[in-house]
Amino acid sequence: MESLGFPPDARLSQGSMIRAAQEAKADYALLGHYKTEGNSIGLSVRIFDLHTLKYGGTMSAGGPLSALPQMENELAWLILSNTGLRESLSRSQFKARMRKIPDSAFKLYIQSLRSSNKSEIRGLLKSAVETFKDFPEAHWRLGGLYFHEGNCKNALPHLKSAVKTPYFRSKGAFMMGTCLLQMGASGEAVRVLAPIKEKGHSIEVFNNLGVAYLRSGEYTLALKVLQEASAVDPMNPVVFLNLALTRHLMGDEAGAMYTAEEATKANPGDRMLNFFHGFLLQNRGKSDAASEISSRTQIPRTDIEKLLLEPPQSWSLLFQDWAQSDAPNWAEIWMD
Repeated sequence: MESLGFPPDARLSQGSMIRAAQEAKADYALLGHYKTEGNSIGLSVRIFDLHTLKYGGTMSAGGPLSALPQMENELAWLILSNTGLRESLSRSQFKARMRKIPDSAFKLYIQSLRSSNKSEIRGLLKSAVETFKDFPEAHWRLGGLYFHEGNCKNALPHLKSAVKTPYFRSKGAFMMGTCLLQMGASGEAVRVLAPIKEKGHSIEVFNNLGVAYLRSGEYTLALKVLQEASAVDPMNPVVFLNLALTRHLMGDEAGAMYTAEEATKANPGDRMLNFFHGFLLQNRGKSDAASEISSRTQIPRTDIEKLLLEPPQSWSLLFQDWAQSDAPNWAEIWMD
């Protein structure tokens, strides 16, 4: 919807809905309507196959509003059955997946999806989890909001609640580990980030786990993981800096200098890389070369002095977001 320019609260026409489904590279779009009368509701859905461009038959469910979760479950079962996606699931097994979240909390969550105002979204999600505590989707959105605002203290409790659900486990763990690093808990960050490293080749996970090892003083492990990050993107300035810093802390000054020189050649305008390159040159007694780098890249003297007052481990850099798709790992979910 965003890529097509539709606002979050847009009431889409049938054609726009199909366009949105095509943009999302979906296999099916579900289109339908509901009708209320007193305390009762009727729901009707049709499946539009994006490959054949044909509609399936109408599927319906109805009853009192208090039975809405049962109606949702019935419609979901009919959809799975009519698309051949239910595989070996029995009806009784699928009934066990019925929504446990009460309508009062679910309503607040849905309202948060329709809003583009961050303050309003935050308020709606907080009310949703206060209404019903065991609400992973609401915790996930709320934790993500706090994380991207840099509010790790408030993000962590919500992310911890969200990662109990497989859908959110990997990216939730990435955000948790990054928050823990920012809060100085590098050992705990290792424990959170290490398991998701095995699930893919993400430069962001490799880098942040490498920093967690680095700040924990486990330099050999840090070097190994950061080299894996570098294999994904050999010219990345963040990984370059962390590699050079690790080699310096391990006492490999020649390796650190070589990495820093290669890094600044590939990223001549990166101030942090140039600062570290200058730091290494200064350590070797090459003050003129270090000053030349500082003046060329216009690094303020006050910034250099401030950095030099901090321990070198703190110069390591983190990725603040994970570019991987939010698509769930269905194999992991079914095994769970």
